[in-house]
Amino acid sequence: MKRSAIVLAAALLALAGVHQAVYAQLTPVSWDGGNGNWEDAKWNGGQTAAAVFGDNRMSNGAYTVTIGGGSQVFYASDTLRDLRPRKNVGNTSITIEDGASLEVNSFNSDTDGVWTQWDADLILDNGTLKRTLTPGGASQAGGLMMLGSWRSVQNQDIKVIVKNGGSLQNNGQLWFGADEEHALGLKVLVEVNNGTIDLTGGTYPSANNSNLVTADVAFFYGTDQGEGNGSSGSGEPKGEHYEINFIGPGSMTVDQSGIWVYDQDSLGAWTGGSKTYEDLWNRGILRSHGINGKTGTAMANFFTVTGTPGAANYSVAYKAPVNVTWDGGNGEWKDAKWNGGQTASAAFGRNNGTENGHNAIIGGGAQVAYDAAANGDFRLKSGNGPTKVTIKEGALLSLDSANTDVDGKWTEWDGDLTLDNGTLRRTHSGTSLSGGILMFGSWRSIQDQEIRIDVKNGGRIENDGQLWFGAEADHALGLKVLMDINNGHLDLTGGDYPQSNGDVLVNADLAFWYGTDQGSGNGSASSTLPKGETYKINFTGPGTITVDADAIEVYDQDSLGVWTKTDATYQDLWTRGILQANGLSGLTGATFGDYFSVTGTAGSADYKLTSLLTAGVAGDYDGDGDVDGNDFLDWQRGGSPNPLSAGDLATWKSAFGSGAGTAAVGAVPEPASLLAALVGAACLAAGARRRTRQA
Repeated sequence: MKRSAIVLAAALLALAGVHQAVYAQLTPVSWDGGNGNWEDAKWNGGQTAAAVFGDNRMSNGAYTVTIGGGSQVFYASDTLRDLRPRKNVGNTSITIEDGASLEVNSFNSDTDGVWTQWDADLILDNGTLKRTLTPGGASQAGGLMMLGSWRSVQNQDIKVIVKNGGSLQNNGQLWFGADEEHALGLKVLVEVNNGTIDLTGGTYPSANNSNLVTADVAFFYGTDQGEGNGSSGSGEPKGEHYEINFIGPGSMTVDQSGIWVYDQDSLGAWTGGSKTYEDLWNRGILRSHGINGKTGTAMANFFTVTGTPGAANYSVAYKAPVNVTWDGGNGEWKDAKWNGGQTASAAFGRNNGTENGHNAIIGGGAQVAYDAAANGDFRLKSGNGPTKVTIKEGALLSLDSANTDVDGKWTEWDGDLTLDNGTLRRTHSGTSLSGGILMFGSWRSIQDQEIRIDVKNGGRIENDGQLWFGAEADHALGLKVLMDINNGHLDLTGGDYPQSNGDVLVNADLAFWYGTDQGSGNGSASSTLPKGETYKINFTGPGTITVDADAIEVYDQDSLGVWTKTDATYQDLWTRGILQANGLSGLTGATFGDYFSVTGTAGSADYKLTSLLTAGVAGDYDGDGDVDGNDFLDWQRGGSPNPLSAGDLATWKSAFGSGAGTAAVGAVPEPASLLAALVGAACLAAGARRRTRQA
């Protein structure tokens, strides 16, 4: 006997084109401070949970919730029942930060505990979400926590960020999906950067939604059996995408119940099995900087595993890059000036970069020169572990392309780069006519790899040649190049020698490649489907981009392998979503001129983009010089320096009203008809869980 979950009606889907109005409905809700119970009158200056959320369970979404200041908040599910934050009418999130914790306790009459239906974002920024049970009652486990329940919405992204000492602790089962009832196209994206996921504990592991499950963590890959938002009963795969992606230190631990993955066939039959961390790696669930084992990359280069599957404390931990530090002073890259007098060959295993999971650190104002004439192409590769270069404290790494190649030596950059008041400079001299190509994502990139570039505090990229995002047809499938700029500069002027990697002769200072699978690049299978690249240049503060007459080009490839070139303006990059300001772009409906100014003309010398975002006005997230309701809306859309963080919300609150022309959030217009539609859709979502004993 089971009860089907009631899902959102088609009326809500019809509102998909009015995201800005939906975002305007989000309500910031903060815990006042100190310890207490969730339902207490300690929200937004003394309100109860029922008053601020409409009920005690967050059933209707549209909130950005913050718990900070070391507070310990207790949610008693024996009296309040399921906690169920939802994302059905807005980008709902819960942020726990500054050493705070939220404990959800399953002490009640359910032997398998009360379940948590989590269909919203979760940010644990030095905060803890803890799901426990109190011994002595009927409960023998912490119940289920579903990341993507029967209340999820078609194609929904649920983001879980665990960072800066944050911790997700679950005494019970953690499910990705909800058996067969979650929405079509569900994505659950967990990112860990100095955080832990502790799924140990729980003596009553069995739970039943429609199948009996025994697991500390379970992943459900269903087919469309007519259940879940967007379903039609086609029997086709639901298209779930689950990731646990480590981009910094962290670990995940399970106990005897272990890891299970469940797959459903077109007739609705489920097949499940106990899995190892390596199984998750090979399936693409467990990742490091996006890299996973789908193309045979070795997990041992990225993670360390301790314990045994099916036993207590079976754990996986991120393997960080090994720091290799320049000793100081000026010199050549290959010199014996690394880690107390080692040569580059000894420290990295080669003279022309690294392929072995290192973080090369240059600081203290040092000027380090790389001689491409003697050592060939400079290259970073991450297949043997995460690789990075950090240039800071006024230091400079200069790559000179002086050699017999008229188009200069090329740089294959397939690792991370941080320029924290540091400069990466690529030049040419001698017989070379150009600095060659700097490729962020070359033919050495790995499938699904994320290359992160951080240019801040006066950091600079100076490139006399061409800067490519991708490598024509040769970069890996699913490549992501994610650049953030905050008081940083890209100077791409100089160099006018046409370049060709394969079929296309390119004459651009800045080029972006969107290919199809023609059989080239890691992960390719000659399917002719899109490669699925993601390219981003996101300004979170002041900064500039300058190009010369060769300007900007975007290349798109069709299924037959034919390339189409578009001569692009900065506005075009904004419209396409490549150029962003605090995560906003033309794709989100934001206005280019609110965030950037342009001088010069595309195709002429010194065509320059300048960010209008200011570093000196706290809470001014839209960069207009004041702190008002529009800045709150930008925060809701993920447009602050630390997207959806409670710290940025607190900054906005404390600075609200500064500057001229401020306007209250409540002044943002909202059509009455849309409000009525949202209320009606929310009412339709008040469905029951499938277990017959749930009231």
